[in-house]
Amino acid sequence: MLDGVPTESHTAAMLAPYEDSIGDDDPRPKLGLLLVPQEALNDAVTAFDRQGLHVKMHAAGDGAVRAAIDAGAAARERNGFGGPMHDVGHGTFVDPADIPRPRELGMAWEFSPYIWFPTPMAAIDIRKAVGDERMKRWVPIRDALETGALVAAGSDWPVAPLVDPWLAVETMVTRQVPGGSEETLGLQGQVALEDALRIMTWNGARLMGQGDKVGTIKVGKEADLVVTSQNPFDVEPAEVHRTKWR
Repeated sequence: MLDGVPTESHTAAMLAPYEDSIGDDDPRPKLGLLLVPQEALNDAVTAFDRQGLHVKMHAAGDGAVRAAIDAGAAARERNGFGGPMHDVGHGTFVDPADIPRPRELGMAWEFSPYIWFPTPMAAIDIRKAVGDERMKRWVPIRDALETGALVAAGSDWPVAPLVDPWLAVETMVTRQVPGGSEETLGLQGQVALEDALRIMTWNGARLMGQGDKVGTIKVGKEADLVVTSQNPFDVEPAEVHRTKWR
């Protein structure tokens, strides 16, 4: 766990100061908190990589995301590219310069689907803390996909109140409140329905090293499937969340 969350608490590690800082007397850290010093993180990830252990790093702020990627780079430099596919979890904010790096380093992105649509916490609390400009880069799923990197979804359970994957699929496509809304969040991160379903299925299996067994319906794979109440490709995007298991 490399940092906290980008709210008024200022616990997510950011590359630029929080917008709601109120001068030198403000006791909150202007750049948030990086919980593991970079050198110690590099050494730890390198050691785990050498042992074949997959490292998942909670990184919400763009400063923590960079620290996670830098640690992955250190492991590759010292151990080579034969180790596990380490992943950056959350990626709520990512500096554009860091978007291509996981693909180059054999790392993965793991975004959290239950915070990428408008909620009071995201649309009000976090926006106030980081400012409007950074909110344009909120959870950059599409940018990550376009690099060719592996992109998966993590539930963030039990922090997230809902684990219905259809809410995640719909809002990944619309960036609106489930069911549709005029308000959007990080609209530049929208992806196609096909990509959303792949992120929620096969990509997760691949990240866990199970892509040859589950995640897609193919001859020779385990029968890992469900029957649903509707075909998500036959309904409007804002209706996808109504899909139920039969």
